[in-house]
Amino acid sequence: MVVNTLEQKQLLEKRAGVAASIGAAGWIIANLIGTGHGLLVGLFVFCVFLIGMLFWVGGCMLYSIAKGYNKWLGLIGLTGCIGFLAIVFIPDRNKHLPSLHR
Repeated sequence: MVVNTLEQKQLLEKRAGVAASIGAAGWIIANLIGTGHGLLVGLFVFCVFLIGMLFWVGGCMLYSIAKGYNKWLGLIGLTGCIGFLAIVFIPDRNKHLPSLHR
């Protein structure tokens, strides 16, 4: 995916934020429930964590696209907050995109 306008970049950043927030919520819910409550609850916690991780990494992938990099750079999000911060602090290749509304 190539980002050609400022509006596309802003839309990707919003989607990345929503996805990362859902992912973080999944992590929080999984940690609050914890383990040691039986197999069924453990399976539920694992599923919530897995779904949260998928959203988190998807958000990191969208954010790396919005910054002008390959989507696969977003896999660094698998490392958690450190990976997300790495994406935040890499230079933005798309900061001079033209806007459709001039």
